[in-house]
Amino acid sequence: NIQSPAITYLSSGVYNVQLIVQTAYQCSDTIVKPITIHALPVADAGINQSVCLGNQVVLSASGGLTYHWTPIVSNSNVLTITPSTTQTYFVNVTDSNNCAATDSVVVTVLLPPVADAGVDKSICKGSSTTLTATGGGSYLWMPTSQTSSALAVSPLNNTMYSVVVTAPNGCTASDS
Repeated sequence: NIQSPAITYLSSGVYNVQLIVQTAYQCSDTIVKPITIHALPVADAGINQSVCLGNQVVLSASGGLTYHWTPIVSNSNVLTITPSTTQTYFVNVTDSNNCAATDSVVVTVLLPPVADAGVDKSICKGSSTTLTATGGGSYLWMPTSQTSSALAVSPLNNTMYSVVVTAPNGCTASDS
């Protein structure tokens, strides 16, 4: 009669397993075998991050010897991505004992503003006009460095004005 008990260990350490072998003639022998239970690695995929659409973000995992990322397949602890949608990324970390653990990180993709510097304008030399930008929370006009949405201009020559629009989420876009 052979029995194969299943044993679950809740913590790492060295455990002695006792095996008693008994024959049909009631002879028995006992074998004690130490079994080492290794702790799982502490997988760390880093902190959740936000990135503006079109920008790169670097994910960095730690806690093991080898790494495997999904859904983007990579076997490096550092993963550079340019995500197009908010997504959860998982990393499987394996240590030198071939024990594995998994952690995840969420990358939230933020949408940039729709920058609009207005329509092109023509004025007579010596005249002025107002340019009005829309699309964001804050504005920066170039080449003037003005920070309001409306910009009064009186250029002496043909001049291109550009505005950088920054949304409340920190993402930027520009228009001329």
